[in-house]
Amino acid sequence: MSDRPSSGQPASDRSSSGPTAGVELWLAALDDLAGPLSDIERADPLGRVATDDDGLTGARGVARSLLRRLIARTFGRAVASLPFAAGPHGKPKLAGLGGDFNLAHTTTVDGRSHGLIGLGPVAAIGVDLEPQRIVRLDTRRRELIIEAALAVADGVGLPDSDDARILQAWARLEAWGKADGRGIGRTLRHFGIWGGGGADAPVDLGARKSGALVVHDVDAGAGLFAAVALPRGVSPPKLLFMPTDVPSLLAILDASGPGANSGVDLAPGAGQKGTVRSVAQPG
Repeated sequence: MSDRPSSGQPASDRSSSGPTAGVELWLAALDDLAGPLSDIERADPLGRVATDDDGLTGARGVARSLLRRLIARTFGRAVASLPFAAGPHGKPKLAGLGGDFNLAHTTTVDGRSHGLIGLGPVAAIGVDLEPQRIVRLDTRRRELIIEAALAVADGVGLPDSDDARILQAWARLEAWGKADGRGIGRTLRHFGIWGGGGADAPVDLGARKSGALVVHDVDAGAGLFAAVALPRGVSPPKLLFMPTDVPSLLAILDASGPGANSGVDLAPGAGQKGTVRSVAQPG
């Protein structure tokens, strides 16, 4: 078996077992988008500039700008221009949004960054994007992470090699925790991987398959491990790559333009492959 996300076809390549419910999943080369998105913002500011976007620079600023443009396209410009509010455990939300969204990004060792965005008219979405790297964890903790990752994905297999296996497992748990809203720390306690006790006492992993969320692996290309968590019964959409030239961007991001999952499949952005360092790392 190769070191791609799962023992079967990646989620973005499988035939759907159910409706995608209008969910979109986008992979973006953030460095290549900085200039084009800046040009678009100058020509067409997205309503009032939300105060929570102030001070965001570099890849974080580009990712936020792209996220807001995609929200405008899916849910309307008015809601996309509102400030983000934090949920009970810090997950960003927008008032009046008829669905959910989530963003993950990684940064290459030479400064290049990539983002993964999921959004759509469903109750919950969580995404994660992890880089290829060596992970140093004790054997027992690795086993607990893998056990939980298999449970949230309804038993779908993981890669054979140790590092690829734990990285894909970690991406699954991050995505699950972001969709659920509790974040990675509470997720690890919830599954008895770290800490424990109280409301976060370890759950019965055997019963997890009946949960409201299911995690799907996403093939984001060599050197990256990705996952998306969605409500049970919603199939993951085909992964799309965000173009980096202004005309193509406008064709996709215009709020009055194409509908969900429209457009053409594009080659991954420059710099997608290679060793990268993630914003969030296990251990």
